[in-house]
Amino acid sequence: MKWRDVSHDEQVYHVVPVGDLKPHVERGVFCWCDPKVERVGKKGTLVTHNSADGRELIERHGLQ
Repeated sequence: MKWRDVSHDEQVYHVVPVGDLKPHVERGVFCWCDPKVERVGKKGTLVTHNSADGRELIERHGLQ
């Protein structure tokens, strides 16, 4: 299972699951998956999306 990074400008970066069950909103910070939004440095924002297929549970905890 893969993830990709997306940047539409120099200040907001998204980490999005590839081939997820639902499409994600890759602009702004609002998406159905309730992504984690973190400040990076003085001007940057990192938006880490959650998957619909639960891949982060497998990656973080080894669950299947």
